[in-house]
Amino acid sequence: MNGFLTRVSPIAAVAALAIGSAATAQSTVDMTGWQTWGGTAAAANSSALVNVPAGAAGVTSVSYTVDFATLGGSWRSEFVIRVEIPGSTTSYLTLRPSTLTSSGTFAGSGDSTTNLYAGLPFAIPAGTTQLKVFVYETYNDGGDTVQDAQVNSGTLTINFGSPPPPFDPCASPVVGVLGSNTVPMNPTSPSLDVNCGQFAADANKASYIQFTSAAGGNFEVRTCPQATDTVVASLTACGDANTVIACNDDTDDGACPGLSSSLEFSLGAGETIYLAVGLYSTTAIPPASLQVEILEAAPPFDACLAPTPAVLGLNTLDTNEGAFDLDMGTNCDMGTFGDEINRHPTYLAFTAPASLYYVVETCDQADDTRLSILTTCGDASTVVACDDDGCGTQSDTIYGSRAGFQAVAGTTYFIGIGAYSEPGYEATLAPTLFVNIAEGTPPANPCDTPTEGVLGMNMLVTDVQAPDLNMGTFCDMGTFGDEINRHPTYIRFVAPQTRYYRVSSCSQADDTRISVLNECGVAASVIACDDDACGTADDMDYASSVAFSATAGVPVFIAVGAYSEPGYTATLAPELLIEIAEDVAPPPPVDPCDPANILAGQIGVNQVIPDS
Repeated sequence: MNGFLTRVSPIAAVAALAIGSAATAQSTVDMTGWQTWGGTAAAANSSALVNVPAGAAGVTSVSYTVDFATLGGSWRSEFVIRVEIPGSTTSYLTLRPSTLTSSGTFAGSGDSTTNLYAGLPFAIPAGTTQLKVFVYETYNDGGDTVQDAQVNSGTLTINFGSPPPPFDPCASPVVGVLGSNTVPMNPTSPSLDVNCGQFAADANKASYIQFTSAAGGNFEVRTCPQATDTVVASLTACGDANTVIACNDDTDDGACPGLSSSLEFSLGAGETIYLAVGLYSTTAIPPASLQVEILEAAPPFDACLAPTPAVLGLNTLDTNEGAFDLDMGTNCDMGTFGDEINRHPTYLAFTAPASLYYVVETCDQADDTRLSILTTCGDASTVVACDDDGCGTQSDTIYGSRAGFQAVAGTTYFIGIGAYSEPGYEATLAPTLFVNIAEGTPPANPCDTPTEGVLGMNMLVTDVQAPDLNMGTFCDMGTFGDEINRHPTYIRFVAPQTRYYRVSSCSQADDTRISVLNECGVAASVIACDDDACGTADDMDYASSVAFSATAGVPVFIAVGAYSEPGYTATLAPELLIEIAEDVAPPPPVDPCDPANILAGQIGVNQVIPDS
């Protein structure tokens, strides 16, 4: 039965043809009776091996005439013909005869120019003597044991020769104009490596626009006229990824389809820039052309030129979508969700009337705000405090922001209020925001009142307002995430005798981190730390456990906080059970240079046992 299902028809003809002065050859495969049974790996799919004619440097094109019937739940668009160097994932060419979405019988003809599904004309490496031709289904309806299609009759012709050189999009870039630009696309155009956005997207099969501004100004390039999933970039040299200035993958700003792209840029009078336009997909065949708009844009708004004076109490602040973004980067964690960018913030200038702790919040409205408090307007490195969703309950609007800071009398602080942001999305704010500034109570220092630890189980109350403990280079928190023990609270443990002890949170499922310190809150005094050492489903994969040496009568401080990575902090239960127990001292490290530990080598294979 298997032999019938994989029946290979003989090659009908091989002929050498002369086209101009370049010798080419053709091979024709009879596909009558061929069957598809699944995806590319289905063993029952019909196939044939085709001999490569002498002197053939590559496959230049493929054409077909085929009459096939779909079976069962199959659809016509699933049937694909593939020509490849056997086993290659890069040197192949596939054709899809029909894109109709109804089952039945299809009869027609086409070629790799009009019906290309994936891949491109490809070179044939020296020493390759055969190509593989087979048929398969792009959607495997019933698995590899259910037949999907039956070929009533058909032939496939492979044209050999020298494959065309890759298209050079910079040989004649489109000369851009304000308004609509028709940009030809080519499936052999090289990709531009820009690693853009959340998904590190490149501008695949890119084409280029050369745009020169006569008078200078601010401009926007966008691919909005169609819903194609694009990536755009601005650069100073055509095709040179090292000169990329900026890029955009998914604009999703409400004015354009979500997968289209939009990018703003500025030019001086007579200045030229190159705009790359490519596909997000690495495998999709580009359309013949894309419509790309270049529009004049309003200049960015410098919100620091005239920040709004602020007072204790309620303040009104006008928003401006043209304001410069404030990228907090690693300077301040904006919260659990989204990126670290305060989008288009405008500023209040607040001069502290007294050296007190103040609280700033936008909880009186439903706007999804972000808040940054700085000592220098627009400079993220001068951050005092920041927040995303600190209001935190439905009663005072869950997406509002609240942050507190200790101020010095007479010092001016710049309070930037902007929009929540994540890759591909930006919140919309009302034209006017209400920002309240009030005297507040500073958060408690967890080192002022640590929990007194005992051997056995200790109940620890967590505090999401507790300051982070950044272990930095002092201790490796583990394989995943950053090196920050988020919002830890502390256990003060005085060892009853000098020995090794183990502290763990393995009795619950919370994603904890533990740092054992000689001084409370001082990362540089670390003794030991851990992220996920509990390590089994029985005692919870994300819990922590670490051994440490303690001296009788000398206190150590155990910081228990949350796992953290950029843009995410684990949520801990209000109370945690932390166990402290006696532990066995680890064995002393092995000295590999001790003569007793040096292996005697011999000619041939030597077994060496590694020691971590």
